[in-house]
Amino acid sequence: MKKIIAILILIVGSVMAAMLHNDKSKGVLFLSFIIGFYLLSKEKLDASVKEKERKEELEKVYPDFAMQFYMFLSCSLTARAAIERIIKNLEKSGRNKYLKEELLICRNELNSGTGEIKAYENLAVRCNLRAYRRWAGLITQNIKKGSADLINALKEETISALKEERANAMLRGESAATKLLVPTMLMLCIVLIIIMVPAFSLLTNI
Repeated sequence: MKKIIAILILIVGSVMAAMLHNDKSKGVLFLSFIIGFYLLSKEKLDASVKEKERKEELEKVYPDFAMQFYMFLSCSLTARAAIERIIKNLEKSGRNKYLKEELLICRNELNSGTGEIKAYENLAVRCNLRAYRRWAGLITQNIKKGSADLINALKEETISALKEERANAMLRGESAATKLLVPTMLMLCIVLIIIMVPAFSLLTNI
């Protein structure tokens, strides 16, 4: 939408500049280019921020997703039924919108006649994360070849995902602490300046 608005602004600015035929035309044309460039840049920045937010959410919620899927299959539900139950849980909680969007697409593909293998592989491709590719690999391998050890494999995957998320949480904590270090040091310097300046003033007056 912003792209269309930017193009319209450029067109309108060019038309107005052509109609004015004076020094103001250059200003109008320049201003229209500036506004158009800003809108295009902002659209790209917003898309980049949204993609980063989406990736971070999908990474963070994967252990919970894997655990729910494992538990539902342990209760003798099919993979398709497990996906349906997880969607209902996400709808009730109102959280993790990006995972819910991907699972809804997966469910729609299944309901429209797409094979289970293709639907789960598509889910992994859209998420574009190693964890979801591992999960899809376990499920599709079970569908293709059959595996009595699927539940155990999902259990191991869940445990591995929880350990990985714990390690990632520690890294995020360390990163946040490092980011806080700079403003803390700046505050310390300001406090030292507030203390030292009057002290030096007193010494010079002695």
